[in-house]
Amino acid sequence: MGTPTFASLRAQTSCRVARLDKQQFHRLIRDSKQARAIILETLGERLLLIQQRSLALPTSRVLIFGRNSDADCHNISTFLSAKRIP
Repeated sequence: MGTPTFASLRAQTSCRVARLDKQQFHRLIRDSKQARAIILETLGERLLLIQQRSLALPTSRVLIFGRNSDADCHNISTFLSAKRIP
């Protein structure tokens, strides 16, 4: 995705770890059906987990106190609407 990622990992079993740059990773998923399947399955599971957790979060709303003619209130309301914040 073009952005640095930092991670901390702990193996559950004895294993070896490989560090891949972007080109190596792309080559791996292009050339290995098995690696591609494992990576896409894991990605799908994690995205589903993120979706489930985000849906479980309580929603919040913003209430702006002020006069309708107040420029600051209008600017805040415009900003929140543009960011789709209820």
